[in-house]
Amino acid sequence: MLRRLADACETAARRAGLKPEKRNYKPHVTLAYLKQADPAEVGAWIQGHNLLKSPPITVDRFGLYSSTLGSEGAHYRLEAEYPLG
Repeated sequence: MLRRLADACETAARRAGLKPEKRNYKPHVTLAYLKQADPAEVGAWIQGHNLLKSPPITVDRFGLYSSTLGSEGAHYRLEAEYPLG
């Protein structure tokens, strides 16, 4: 589904006269971002929490974000939100 969305966005961008994206499309979900983290501490945390269980959550929408990298790090902007169900 994400591949189809990316293809549709690429097609729309080309029709609008924008140049094709040269980077490979890599859909992902960021779970955490650690700046200058000690790998040993991260590994210890993962080992200590590898059986962590959380209750189910209901996801009723998802958002499409853009990101711009600046001197202070990435800035994320919600471009569109899509309801589910």
